[in-house]
Amino acid sequence: MAYHKVKTSYRYMKEGLLVTFSEETINQLTGNANFTFPEGMLTALTAAQEKYTLKLSQAFRGGTNNTEEKNLAKTALLDELRLAAQMVNVQANGDVEKLISSGFVMAKVKGDNNAPVPDVKNFKVKPGPNGFDLEVSVQANASVKNYLFYVGIATENQDLSSLQQYTSNKSTMIISNLQPNVRYACRACYMGTKKENNFTYSSIIYCQVLPM
Repeated sequence: MAYHKVKTSYRYMKEGLLVTFSEETINQLTGNANFTFPEGMLTALTAAQEKYTLKLSQAFRGGTNNTEEKNLAKTALLDELRLAAQMVNVQANGDVEKLISSGFVMAKVKGDNNAPVPDVKNFKVKPGPNGFDLEVSVQANASVKNYLFYVGIATENQDLSSLQQYTSNKSTMIISNLQPNVRYACRACYMGTKKENNFTYSSIIYCQVLPM
């Protein structure tokens, strides 16, 4: 059985992407009931992220000193990310749901490309938090490359081709800008990594957007 974990090294990330990724990961980790971090760890990670963001901005002005300070700040941020990711792996103990909730990137498991795409599990639809939207979700799975959600106005003889596709690397997504008090048809799909037989689909679920 494959043992799942998140990546601990993010040196491969482009500098601008590292800023966004680290900020989003901190948001995912803060208040996450799946993990308990040593006192000061998330504070140190946040400080390192903010410093790197500042030094990267200053480096755009040019100058050897600015570049050196940016590189030092980047190294410090990568070190803090590595420590937090290691803590996530230890505490999640291979639990895919917990690992994904951390915001870190899932590490590729050897043999995943040969594994069949699983059936879609626990597809749920409910009114979203902001009005005029729906929250769609499925059970996360490490062998899934992307989660596809299909949403469209419900009809008597539902035409699946009329549903609009939304793609996400997260197992939960908010579909916004829908019509109030309208019934929508929703469907979910797991997209795997193989070139053939790459998709599995859920049955259709209907849900009504809240009225104004």
